[in-house]
Amino acid sequence: MVNRILLLTDDAGDAVMLQEVLGNVTEDAFEVEWLRSLGEGLACIGRGPVDAILLDLALHDCDGMATFEQMYAAAPHIPIMTLSTSERESQAINTVHSGAQGYLLKGHF
Repeated sequence: MVNRILLLTDDAGDAVMLQEVLGNVTEDAFEVEWLRSLGEGLACIGRGPVDAILLDLALHDCDGMATFEQMYAAAPHIPIMTLSTSERESQAINTVHSGAQGYLLKGHF
């Protein structure tokens, strides 16, 4: 069974690294769809099943807790892992208290 993961980040380096990490877990276990904005992500979840969301908290069209809150409101049934920098780790922790499944620090994948 292939798990569909929605990756929302406008950082190409992070996107490539995460796709490589997920690709190394097991061959063909994950189908990663990379989108660069919250708006694209919100539209995508309405087009088909998504098993998990990796959500950067710093997107060009939304930033911080507002990013998580909008995605969580649109898809409370989908597990969300937030991506954050170490400078914003407290913000990422707040997303966990608000319903995120966890968070990953950029550069520490």
